[in-house]
Amino acid sequence: MGNTRAVTYRRGAVERTTEALELFMQKHPNYLLWFAIGFVALALLYIITGSSGDDAEQPQAPTVASAMALANNEDAIAVMVPEKESPLSRDPSFSQEIAQQKIHVTVQSGDSLGKILGNQGFTAQEIHDIAAGIKKEDGHVTIFPGEVFEFIKDPETGVITEFNTETPAHKTLRVARVDEGFTYELTDKPTETEEMFKTGTINNSLFADASKAGLSDRTIMELAQLFQWEIDFALDIRQGDSFKVIYDDIYMDNKRLRAGPILAAEFVNGSRTLRGYRYEHEDGTVGYYTEDGESLKKAFLKAPVDFARISSRFQLARKHPVLHKIRAHKGVDYAAARGTPIKATGRGRVSFMGWKGGYGRTVIVQHNAQHSTLYAHMNSFAKGLKQGQRVTQGQVIGAIGSTGLATGPHLHYEFRLNGTQVDPLKVKFPNAESLAGSDKQKFLKQIAAHKLALVSGDSSQLAANASHHESNLQ
Repeated sequence: MGNTRAVTYRRGAVERTTEALELFMQKHPNYLLWFAIGFVALALLYIITGSSGDDAEQPQAPTVASAMALANNEDAIAVMVPEKESPLSRDPSFSQEIAQQKIHVTVQSGDSLGKILGNQGFTAQEIHDIAAGIKKEDGHVTIFPGEVFEFIKDPETGVITEFNTETPAHKTLRVARVDEGFTYELTDKPTETEEMFKTGTINNSLFADASKAGLSDRTIMELAQLFQWEIDFALDIRQGDSFKVIYDDIYMDNKRLRAGPILAAEFVNGSRTLRGYRYEHEDGTVGYYTEDGESLKKAFLKAPVDFARISSRFQLARKHPVLHKIRAHKGVDYAAARGTPIKATGRGRVSFMGWKGGYGRTVIVQHNAQHSTLYAHMNSFAKGLKQGQRVTQGQVIGAIGSTGLATGPHLHYEFRLNGTQVDPLKVKFPNAESLAGSDKQKFLKQIAAHKLALVSGDSSQLAANASHHESNLQ
């Protein structure tokens, strides 16, 4: 039955096609050319829309007229070809990937921020604004080989909407485009710390022997500053003195970045054993204290110059090296290279700053009603320092020189009590404020493992504090 219907359908189609063909030949003498075109169009149409089986729906047979229209209209043919579906269009993450097109650029030697941004389509004005914004946010715009920039591009406009990178300070910098220009965001990258334990004995110098023990220059300086109120490292160090240091090593992405702060330290200076422990207060300030909670910090530093050699002590009768006369030397001279920084030994106000006869360039700091200090023969004053200005303990106020009556670069330092010079090496200074109450209880609990490690010399005691813990760069 189905075959009979099909035969009848095709017979009717042939008859209709024949009638249309005869009419077309009468109106168009060059019918052979048009016939060829129509035949090709019919063949294509039949291939595209042909029946797939006996039960398929039968299409209406095309006429020669419709075939001629198709031959003269390529767009009509194209419309009838079904568009193939892209496999990506069926992927639910496809639209998100288009909206978040990422470009990674690794900084090469010789690259600059301007070059990196310029290659991504930023204008000169935009690059200038971004550099100024980064400098304001992070303090610098340095980039280094190997640094990776990640750019996010809008695929519709081709414009970079944001980028991020890691700064030399190991922070993540994100710069985003907004209507008003750009926004800047700095975040700390997560780090880990490992407690390290180093010991050593002084045979040559603190720097040489501490370096040999594995301490960095930064940690050595921190060790000297920790005990600077008790030890004059230019005068008091003796062969055979020893030290123990517990400090943090800071890691990021399993790579060591640098040494962190000293957590606890011991210094044996002759017959004295000094220990100090780090404690961070609730307000974020940090101090170092003895195991009883007494502050290591005192009202005055033992010396105004780090690691300088004492060339002349406090004497009431000394032959002056320039005048060649017997005169009292009411101070201590520290010999060091020209330009070595000079620190205020206590906080106070600059009461004098200028040239003072044989003292040369001089600064006098008034600390309170009774105490003042004098710093003479300076090569230069610290930039920005002014008379009347307040200074903090340890603040650099100038550099060693040989101005005035001096045979070579050194600092002449005087400590005055009620206007009278006294020997600064023999003055007993009071401690700063110590820990009390809940702070002291927290401190004593915190230092227990470090104290045991310093006293026993056994670094395995540090396991009580856990060898690894999450932190952030300070």
